[in-house]
Amino acid sequence: MKMKNIAVYLTSIALSLPGAILASDDLIKEIQAQNQLYMDAYRSGNADAIVSIHTQDALVMAPKFPPARGHEEIRAALVGELASGDGELELKSIEVTQMNEKTAYEIGQYKLRIDLADGGILEEQGSTLLIWKLGVDDIWRIHVDMWNSNHPGQ
Repeated sequence: MKMKNIAVYLTSIALSLPGAILASDDLIKEIQAQNQLYMDAYRSGNADAIVSIHTQDALVMAPKFPPARGHEEIRAALVGELASGDGELELKSIEVTQMNEKTAYEIGQYKLRIDLADGGILEEQGSTLLIWKLGVDDIWRIHVDMWNSNHPGQ
């Protein structure tokens, strides 16, 4: 199923649920700010900063890897990736929908480039789906993060 079709499908489901609304400008700005923190932390190789953008019991489902649940498993997964070379990650929100006062989902796109330590280059792009939860500290954090490549077989 193409990304546009998935977005339309998820939006129709979300909007049919009681209380689901397209996100306010404030929520979109907050999520974009968190995404910027994520990109900055990725660029600097700071796994702890990336982990802090996730809820304590967050679930990260990366292609071709077992799911990582919670800060410890997410950090362990990130350390190897961040150590593989200098990385540049670009995240772009396509749609943010608020499900209720404390839950929202984001459909987006990513571009990744890693200059590998052996001189090679890894380039990747694809689609993202994140579920965000509002914490007791009024900070939105990633609760579920999953993505897939637009390049099948890689």
